[in-house]
Amino acid sequence: MARPGSYFIALCMVAIAASASVLAFTVAAVEAGTAAAVGLGALLAMVIGHFGGQIGADRTATEARLAELTRTSGEAARSLAELTQRIERFEALALERARALADPLAEEVGELGALVKQFAETLEIHEAAILQVTSPVAAVASQPSVAMPLAGPAVAAPVQREA
Repeated sequence: MARPGSYFIALCMVAIAASASVLAFTVAAVEAGTAAAVGLGALLAMVIGHFGGQIGADRTATEARLAELTRTSGEAARSLAELTQRIERFEALALERARALADPLAEEVGELGALVKQFAETLEIHEAAILQVTSPVAAVASQPSVAMPLAGPAVAAPVQREA
């Protein structure tokens, strides 16, 4: 993209080349074609010099930007490494805290599991005892006169289960 100053410089180069052609024609008494070639050569030399200077300036600016970008990316990499370390420490701390909070709960759950298992075993023992008590009652229950009084304890057994 052309810069506004470049148009002024180009205009000045053309003016200088035209002046060199006119001076070569009038003062040095050179033929018109040769004077035009001298002016065109001077213009070409100025354009090449200007572009060379522009390219050098652009290269210097690009190298400065690249150095700045390299420095910035290095800082970003260091910041990212520090952030990664902080996150790792945070994760380790959070894991330790979670374990510290979960271990007592796990022990309580284990104890509750053991109590439930013990309760289930006790319940099985009581159910077996109730079945043993009610099985002779079932044999006696076939007699109509004895079936009514024994029905009371049979109904009490489910109440004991609920309790």
